[in-house]
Amino acid sequence: MKTSSHSTLVILSVVMFSVFGIALTLTGTLLPLLIAHFGLSYGEAGTLQVSAQFGYLLAIMLTGWLVARAEGRFMVIGALAVSLLGFGLFGWTSSFWAACGLMVLGGAGGGTIEVVMNTVVMKLSETRRGNLLNFIHVFFGLGAFFGPAVVGKLIGMGVAWRWFYLGTGVFWAVLLLFTLTCRFPSIKPEPSADAAAATSVFGLPVVRILFFVLMVYVGLELGVGGWITTYLHDIEHMPTAHAAYVASAFWLGIAGGRLLLTLIGHRWHESAIIVALTSWAILCLVGVFSLPGPWPVAIALALVGAGYSGIYPTTISWGGGAYPAHAAQVTALVATGGGIGAVLIPWVMGYLSEGLGLANGMRFYLLMTVVLLVLVTWARRRQSASTPAAAPTPVA
Repeated sequence: MKTSSHSTLVILSVVMFSVFGIALTLTGTLLPLLIAHFGLSYGEAGTLQVSAQFGYLLAIMLTGWLVARAEGRFMVIGALAVSLLGFGLFGWTSSFWAACGLMVLGGAGGGTIEVVMNTVVMKLSETRRGNLLNFIHVFFGLGAFFGPAVVGKLIGMGVAWRWFYLGTGVFWAVLLLFTLTCRFPSIKPEPSADAAAATSVFGLPVVRILFFVLMVYVGLELGVGGWITTYLHDIEHMPTAHAAYVASAFWLGIAGGRLLLTLIGHRWHESAIIVALTSWAILCLVGVFSLPGPWPVAIALALVGAGYSGIYPTTISWGGGAYPAHAAQVTALVATGGGIGAVLIPWVMGYLSEGLGLANGMRFYLLMTVVLLVLVTWARRRQSASTPAAAPTPVA
């Protein structure tokens, strides 16, 4: 059956990642209200956020296995249905553990979408995959920006938090209907003489380090972005509605950085871009813990978003470009690292905050950003030591 046009698939990806951005930031934005509604400790609040990431991780691992056995379109249709169920019902439960279960479903849908749509996008452009991936992920950042901004405004007008989850479920339903009309290119692995690649992509040069790069990075992006509202509310005594705007600014920084990299990112190798971005994030996080007053701290937190902006799509481009014949498997593996980090790092931070205080819990993210820089530097050196045939190819 004929594949849908490039423009149709790009539009679908843009809308899908926009809604994904809204969905992924919703719980973090509403966290002070959810803490009050369910009567949660910081540790339990971390568990609620991690529930979505646990579902995300399970879905990524399953997608990595399914990608050689099922059509990408069918996987995305199933993911959208699961996301619709998780988000559509979340606002109507009064049980904390039921809420966690529904977030597992919502996160599982997002994980499948992440792997399949990133691979589809790479299939659309072999020469400028990094530019196109950053372009698509700009809209994740825009969704993550507009979501908290609109939520903050509507909270100030007295809208109940549960309606935001129902509205997100409606978005997933519309996307489900549109996806039913589309046809995807095949993303199944291509036959290859590279027995090592076919057997285990984790054994490929650089790929296993990128696995740990995304493990740390996704935990940082979701952790910092998810705790901004609560940190500014509890530590800097900023009203929830204002703190939600700062969370929006953080995600706007992510969107803006990705947009810039869409235009100029092809001029440098992926590794150089990630080193520069991580260094900027470290500088801004130092400012968070050294600047006086809530608004200087808020500005520094917003600017962290620019530092984190292009790391995810650029890492995916690096791994997928190194082994294009196994792009789906490499993407699934590296994204699995991200899923593990999304579960592990915010969960650890939540319980550190419960024992040591929220301010010290946030300092954990500064430490992990330094670890991220070390990992990227290690990956660059490992790449240099690889044989020419295995070395990642810079984006043209």
